[in-house]
Amino acid sequence: GVGFDYYTMGKDLRFSLEAFDFEDVNLRAFVKYNIFKGIYVVAGGDELANSDLSTGFIGAGLFITNDDLKMLATRISF
Repeated sequence: GVGFDYYTMGKDLRFSLEAFDFEDVNLRAFVKYNIFKGIYVVAGGDELANSDLSTGFIGAGLFITNDDLKMLATRISF
């Protein structure tokens, strides 16, 4: 497969395009926006090359690093 990412707004906004499974071409495109550090929303489409199977998606997420886990662990008493 192959993929391309384009970042803008100081890397807070990412446009992505992915193509794979070239026998039965699968094309995926999505946009991801970082609202705050570690909190993001995402929306896009999958199977865009095949109109019978194409689907859309939206979501939100929380990105936690090891440093975030260390900080949280020091705040919790066992």
